[in-house]
Amino acid sequence: MNSRIPTRKLVLNSLLTAITSTGLIGFLLIVNAGTIPNLFRVLLDVILSMFISGMIHILILKYVGQHYSRWPRYQRVLLISISTFILTLVYNVLLELILAALINPAKLTHLNSSKGMSEQLIGAALISIVILVSHNQVLLRQRRLETELELSEIRAANVEATNLLLQQQIQPHFLFNALNILNSLYKRDYQTGHKYMLHLAGFLRSSISSTRQKLLTVADEIKICNDYIAMQKIRFNDALQFSIKVDDSAQLDGCIPSFSLQPLLENAIKHNELTSENPLHIELYADNGYLFVTNNLLEKQTPAASTGQGLSNLIKRYRLLSGDEVVVEKSGQNFSVRLKILPNEHCNN
Repeated sequence: MNSRIPTRKLVLNSLLTAITSTGLIGFLLIVNAGTIPNLFRVLLDVILSMFISGMIHILILKYVGQHYSRWPRYQRVLLISISTFILTLVYNVLLELILAALINPAKLTHLNSSKGMSEQLIGAALISIVILVSHNQVLLRQRRLETELELSEIRAANVEATNLLLQQQIQPHFLFNALNILNSLYKRDYQTGHKYMLHLAGFLRSSISSTRQKLLTVADEIKICNDYIAMQKIRFNDALQFSIKVDDSAQLDGCIPSFSLQPLLENAIKHNELTSENPLHIELYADNGYLFVTNNLLEKQTPAASTGQGLSNLIKRYRLLSGDEVVVEKSGQNFSVRLKILPNEHCNN
């Protein structure tokens, strides 16, 4: 990962490091030596050297990043460290020479001595180490933030891809069955087949417009269900009874994963024996923040072949998008599925 250099943070860090280090040095000098001649100039030299060294390091970081980005990391770190030390040393020596020439020419002799050069080397090394360590903390924090951002983006993309995959497993399965039914209806009765086709078109229109949406309002989900149920009532007439008891606030203020309800209705119809004498009753209602889809059990003598994919996909998608569980209950002569209605703030995410 190519990290962007946080220039502003590094400049601010250089300034804070220079001020903090200068304050600490000044305190130690006063405590250990008492009154020191030219203390202000000494501290000014330190703060300037620290800050300029920080600026040098930032410029070297940018230069190496632009021209040596393909080098192994350890080589770039070594190049940056050595370059920072050398340029800091050059700056310190030049600064001392200029100040000595302007203010105290006698000091030139000391600077040219081995002791004077040793002091400059040690000073440049200490300043470079402090700046490198301080800046490295900023860069590590920046890299960690970028890594966390990338990971969150990858997780979001993975959730969306998985959700779409599960959705796509639902829709082709439904479409295949619907087209077979449409073909059969057209052969028996053109008008009935045409009516079925209109509801199928409405259902597919809603499907296409909502394909990229992870969540739909309860109201939009109910619209999809209405088209689906209308199609099924054409097939089964009085053998299928469907009722909705969901108040407006639940419909408009809550949402659920898209295409959550239709697979539940399809399962209920698929696995029960529907007759006019003993119709299948499906009820959709809301209670205490949950949606319930319930039906009476009219189990077929020969159970319909099933992969269990529809309900399994719904459970996986709920866990993926909200972390909530889908509760499935079978008691006596009733079968029910409970879905949590997600708060309104989730609907646009």
